[in-house]
Amino acid sequence: MAATTIAIVVPIPGAPGQRLDRLRRLFAGEDGGAMRPHIPLVGPFDAEPSFLPLEQHCWDVCHKTAAFWVELGAPEVDAGERLVYAGVRSGGDELMALREALLTGRYAPPPSDGAFDPRAVIARIEPDEDIALAQRETAGLEPVGSFLMERIDLMARYPDGSWYQRDFYTLDRAVAEA
Repeated sequence: MAATTIAIVVPIPGAPGQRLDRLRRLFAGEDGGAMRPHIPLVGPFDAEPSFLPLEQHCWDVCHKTAAFWVELGAPEVDAGERLVYAGVRSGGDELMALREALLTGRYAPPPSDGAFDPRAVIARIEPDEDIALAQRETAGLEPVGSFLMERIDLMARYPDGSWYQRDFYTLDRAVAEA
């Protein structure tokens, strides 16, 4: 079987996720294949089947991690990366620890290139003229708000480039300790 492109992300739930998804649709349209607003933890990377060891690793890490609060700042534009994002105002240390735990161990995915910058990815901007539009639309927006980070998603990419949720894992250290 051929390799599949995988990413491990934090989905943005509730009202903050809905607010960011409206902004995503402004820049990305109604494209159902674009990944919803999320905080990338690991990847994208290519993985060969069987995915069971990776899935078990994610499950193990999440059973050793308690849920925590994440607060997001106002949406911004990174013209160099062609990205609309919201910075993480609090919860960054916990996200870094979760990422490190995911990258540790026998079945861990390969590390991503570059330093980890915890932020919520809202949309990727394609045409050059959309950079100016994104900067105008995000100017003066309020901070997104906070959410209880309770799960990670294991995302996979279809051959056409669209993403789907392959599985999800709940942070439930309290359950594991009970």
